[in-house]
Amino acid sequence: MTTQIFASCMSQEAQHCLLKLEHQLVRLQGFISLPSFEGEHAEQLQQWQQAGLVSLETNSLREMPPEWIQQRGVTHGCQMSDELWKASACLRRILAHGL
Repeated sequence: MTTQIFASCMSQEAQHCLLKLEHQLVRLQGFISLPSFEGEHAEQLQQWQQAGLVSLETNSLREMPPEWIQQRGVTHGCQMSDELWKASACLRRILAHGL
């Protein structure tokens, strides 16, 4: 059974972290730059990892050109759970409509 995540119930820092994570995943095609997640964002990302909502790995970097990795500052491949993807979409809609 999956746990529903409600973007409206997240702290502002968690919301910012979620939008940052989604943005990097989309912009960097499934990769992220882990050092860009600092302080509370790093703590939130770690909590999501421990809860099984985010998975980080480095094996997929072997398939990418080194120039591409260096140019974009990519450090990890990342998988985000369907629950977080849904929460992120909801959060963007909430923000767009000022709800």
